[in-house]
Amino acid sequence: MHSLNNVLDCTRYQNALNDLKAELPAVPRRHLPEFFAIATRLSLALPAELREAIAEFRLRGNDEGFLYLRGLPIDEDALPATPESYPAPADRELLDMEAWITLFGMLLGKATGYAENRAGSVFQDVYPAPDAHHMTAHNYDTDLRYHTEMGYHREQPHYLAIACSRADHEHVAKTLVASVRKAVRLLSEEHRHTLRTIPLPWHVDLAFRSEADPDPMTRLLLLSENDDVLRYDRGLIVPSETGEAAEALQAFSAAIDEVAAAVYLKPGDLILVDNFRTAHARTPFRPKFDGTDRWLNRIFLFCPTPELPIQNADVVRFRLRAADNPARSPVPA
Repeated sequence: MHSLNNVLDCTRYQNALNDLKAELPAVPRRHLPEFFAIATRLSLALPAELREAIAEFRLRGNDEGFLYLRGLPIDEDALPATPESYPAPADRELLDMEAWITLFGMLLGKATGYAENRAGSVFQDVYPAPDAHHMTAHNYDTDLRYHTEMGYHREQPHYLAIACSRADHEHVAKTLVASVRKAVRLLSEEHRHTLRTIPLPWHVDLAFRSEADPDPMTRLLLLSENDDVLRYDRGLIVPSETGEAAEALQAFSAAIDEVAAAVYLKPGDLILVDNFRTAHARTPFRPKFDGTDRWLNRIFLFCPTPELPIQNADVVRFRLRAADNPARSPVPA
C-alpha cells in the first residue's frame, strides 16, 4: 500500500459547503430530476480550488485513479439508523454525505441508475447485510474482490462517488483502489501486449442475470492502447485459456495487489473514483447489526454522448457490451 498525494482537505470550506447544501431540496427522492438540476447549478458555486481539482481529474485523471476529499461537514448525531434494505424511503431527508456526492459528482457526469441493480436506485446505500452474497457490496466477512464497476455493461459508469456516513465499529474496513496506470508499469511488454490484444471471457454480476438469460457472457480486452482503459473483475473474468492470456492475467492481478492504495473511510470522507482506469475492493469487517454499522453513500456517474444522451436520474436497462475483436499483432520489439 502507498501514501496518497491526491487528497483535498475541505475543512476550511465547511461553512461555504453548508450554505450550498441549504439550497438543495430537503427530500431529494420526491423528484430526482429537479433535485439534480438544482445540484448541477449549485456545483458551479463550489470553492474554486475544489472545482479546479475535479476539472483536472476529469480532463487528465491522475496516477492514483481517484480523488480523496476529507473534512466534509457531517452531523453524525442527526443520522438515522443504518439501513437494512433498499431502496430508501421516498420521504427520507437528504443526508449530509448525499449532498456532497451530488454536488461534487455533478462536475463529473450524470447520476445514473441501473434498472436491475438495487431496484434502479440512483442514490445507493451500502451497508452490511446478514444474508449478502460474497460478491456484493453488502458482504462484510470476506474481501470484496477487486472489480471495475459494470465493465460488461454498454452504459458502464465512468465515475463513482462514494462517501462515508458511518465507519465500521473496529475501524478496520479499508477501501482499496488500484490504478491501471500504476499496474501496467509492473508488467512486461509481452504481458501488456497480450492483455491489449486477446479478449477475455466475462460473466456478469448476479443482478444482471435472469431466468431468460441465466449466464450472459461477453469477451473483453482487459487493457486498451496507450492511456489504458481498464475492465477488470477478479470474480467475473474466468479465462478458459491456458498459456499467454492466463499468464498475463495472473501477472496483472499481482500488479493490482502491489499498487493498490488503501483508504479507511471516515464520516466526512468522499472518494471520486475513475471507473475506467481503476479496480476497487474492500477488506472485511465485523458488523453488529444494531443500527450503527458501516454506511456508505454512492452514486454512479455517466458521461453522456450523442449516441447515449443520458440525463440525470435516468434509469437504464441492462445491455451487454459487445465482444471485442481480437487484435493480434506482433509483440513490439
